Amino acid sequence: MSHPGFPGDGSATTHLVHNLVEEAVRSLEGVPIPLTREYHPGPKEKREPIVEHPANRIVGNPARTPPNQWPVEEISTREALRHSISPSKVRELLDFSALLYADEPDDNLLCPICKLPVITPIITPCDHTFCLECLKRHFRSSDTCPIDRTRFRARDCKTSRLLTNILDSLVVECPNTERGCSEKMKREEVVKHTINCRYTLHDCPDKACDKRVQQWLAVSGKCWHFEQTCEYCEDKMEAASMADHINKKCTKNTTSCSDCGVTIKLSA
Repeated sequence: MSHPGFPGDGSATTHLVHNLVEEAVRSLEGVPIPLTREYHPGPKEKREPIVEHPANRIVGNPARTPPNQWPVEEISTREALRHSISPSKVRELLDFSALLYADEPDDNLLCPICKLPVITPIITPCDHTFCLECLKRHFRSSDTCPIDRTRFRARDCKTSRLLTNILDSLVVECPNTERGCSEKMKREEVVKHTINCRYTLHDCPDKACDKRVQQWLAVSGKCWHFEQTCEYCEDKMEAASMADHINKKCTKNTTSCSDCGVTIKLSA
């Protein structure tokens, strides 16, 4: 059985009726009916583009990103990946917010919350920059920008590679300055330096001892937490503190230069 061509003007309605008639004829002839039929616009028709309503759009990361997920990792996580250690070990080595800078940082690089050079810069949709940790703490109690009170979601924030590089280039002092280290380095190198610094504190090699000791003593593999007498002033103290005492505190650790007579301090 055959059927004549269905007259029409090529419109969508005509095309739909044509399909219905054709499927009815196919069913009578025992011809399988396609489950779906693609519609092709006629020569006079144009397919209208699908326009998303502005209210349904999400500015920032894709909708699959949780609203409270930040677009950048904490600095301890970043440094842990760089140096193959755990984030907790990075936090144990140093506190980035306590770093001392060789030069006065530019005011534009300071976080409006902590007033220190930004650590892991995070930029809100309203274009204000903070430390990631500072903004996360603020976000726990308020979802508005600390500067202009604009509401935002964590996933709508962004970071800046350029700003991160500028901040990482700031020169800082070793976290062990008070213990005797005089080294200075870029902030991006401070973790690497601290890992290898002879003044970094480690657990005492003696498992029965719960105290800590500087790295250059820890490598000996023995406990230095026993009493010792200074050979110059005869003060008593822990052996682990003896070198620091002789170099910085002992008042009798001096001698006269054989050439010029100037009093100089001896080393441990």
